[in-house]
Amino acid sequence: MKSIMMGELTDSTNIAQGFSLIPIAWSAGSTMGPVIGGMLEHPEHHFPDVFRGEFWSQFPYFLPSVIAAAFATICFLAISLFLKETLPRKQTQDKSAALADETLDVPENAVEDAPVPMQSLLVPSVLIPVSNYACLAILDNAMWALQPLFYSTPIDLGGHGFDPVTIGFWIGSFGILNGVLQTIILAPLVRRYGPKVTFQLAIACFIPIFSLPPIINIIARQYGINWLVYSSLMFSLILTVLMDMAFSCILMHITAAAPNKQSLGATNGLAQTTVSIVRTFGPAASTSMFAYSLQHKLLGYAVYVILVTMSIFSLMLSAKLPESAGKKVLFTASYYD
Repeated sequence: MKSIMMGELTDSTNIAQGFSLIPIAWSAGSTMGPVIGGMLEHPEHHFPDVFRGEFWSQFPYFLPSVIAAAFATICFLAISLFLKETLPRKQTQDKSAALADETLDVPENAVEDAPVPMQSLLVPSVLIPVSNYACLAILDNAMWALQPLFYSTPIDLGGHGFDPVTIGFWIGSFGILNGVLQTIILAPLVRRYGPKVTFQLAIACFIPIFSLPPIINIIARQYGINWLVYSSLMFSLILTVLMDMAFSCILMHITAAAPNKQSLGATNGLAQTTVSIVRTFGPAASTSMFAYSLQHKLLGYAVYVILVTMSIFSLMLSAKLPESAGKKVLFTASYYD
């Protein structure tokens, strides 16, 4: 829904800035959420003067669960009361269409501003962006499923042997760094190079991201956890932030693939359904491959070879994205506003 609303809210002057706000909001929530949850679990230990009694010991996760439910309720009420509907009312659309017929020369190839059948979306112009989105999702899920395993696995088995606090620091750092850098670099890159080139740059980051864990482990096995290991981890963290730009860019392509604004819901629904399917087996497959390579004394490296190969395939698939997607986004936003 966020992609649909952003596509309906933005126009040709601010679509890149609009989509760049999505990862910022997500990063803020994904960073603060685990911190708040960790602070509120077992409140009888963290705040013994306030939370006393057997109840809190028997139900240590009651407080964070209630806080999360209360926050969701507040968000629901705020959205219901204050968020305006971005989809124009039918009467307004009819008036706008009549006015457009009287005052504008509508291009012959312009798509009627009405929902299209689902089978009309099963065309290359829609399926190619959806396929790229699916590849991005499965690689991203595999990366986030493997990262805690890589951090926590002992060095002699192919990991780092980090403790939970250190693991939380590195994963939490992504949210902070991602929110800052996305604000600064995403919109200028899209304006200068377009969403396709920016997406290709972002998806290409998967290749070094999946290549670095074995290299870092080799360094750690030879020299221990030193400055070179931490420098490599920081480099990998920056690459992960750059990779995350791919989500905003592919959402622009999917928005551009919709025949008109009335079909944004169906187009995004097709994309989200496809991505949800691949996300069901992505983490399980990657972690199973990691465990298999450990069992066969491959130090967990085999899974990264497979993921690098998949990353190269995804980069090749991104070349199929239309060069004119950026222009179509601008036309769609400006024509239907």
